[in-house]
Amino acid sequence: METLVVIALIGTAIIIFIRIFSGDETREKPRDNVFRDPMPSSVQVEVLGKHVEDRISNFHILRKSRHQAALEAHKARLDEIRLRRRENFLINVWYGLMGLPSAPQPESESHEERIWKAGMEGEAVAGAALRACLPDLSLLFSGYRNKKGEIDFICVTEKYILAVEIKNLNGTIKVSGDRWTRDKYDKYGNRVEVDLPIRDRGGRSPSSQLNEPADFLEHFMRSRGHETLKIRRVVVLTHPNARLESVNGMTIDGVCRVGELARLLKTLAPSMENGVPVETVGRLVRKDHAFHSAPPPRRRAV
Repeated sequence: METLVVIALIGTAIIIFIRIFSGDETREKPRDNVFRDPMPSSVQVEVLGKHVEDRISNFHILRKSRHQAALEAHKARLDEIRLRRRENFLINVWYGLMGLPSAPQPESESHEERIWKAGMEGEAVAGAALRACLPDLSLLFSGYRNKKGEIDFICVTEKYILAVEIKNLNGTIKVSGDRWTRDKYDKYGNRVEVDLPIRDRGGRSPSSQLNEPADFLEHFMRSRGHETLKIRRVVVLTHPNARLESVNGMTIDGVCRVGELARLLKTLAPSMENGVPVETVGRLVRKDHAFHSAPPPRRRAV
């Protein structure tokens, strides 16, 4: 009997040894649905601004402050009830039977906050795709802004300068010039809304929202002696259920889903002057962003 036990222990040890030191068959296989950069990229990524993150943080701070105010009001209400119960027998019996008011619960995320969070997730997906698609020694800026608005990403390569606007839109997208609309579907695939205008708070379509700050940046670069520089413009759709139905008379260089980004970048016409270093353009982008992001100077008291 003891011999059988020893043999069983030795067999178990051998199996464990084989599993630990065997080849790729026992290693955990990567999941296909997780995005991974194919290789460590030499694309230089710079975060100029965090408008979306700051906006989401403000939502959280406001919810937390409102909840704290509600808790303080609830505590004051309980103090008042305790005082009244001591002074009035019937009130004491009433609250003894009915119970005290329950404490307020934290607010759930608003619809607007969920939209901003979805947009931030879309930007993260697009940023990873751009890093994988851009050639080595490129610059990738995020969060650039000027007085005309913000640009989600600016890519600077040896061949072109590219401004990218990210849209995390669920539905079928239709583009006609600067007019953008979408048909919205429910989770069962039924169309529930038709021709919804796609606009920001200022009433601008995605193409106008991208063109206005890109035109302003382009003008700034040309005023610094680079008169032939041109900024290409692309809108990238990051929602998995986004579809392009029709595109007519675009005022930008392209619109695509995030999975089609690599193919679109290969079709972009060059827009860089011959001999202009990538870093020279990068310095102009940083300088213009810093100028428009600086707080206004304080006025001296008279």
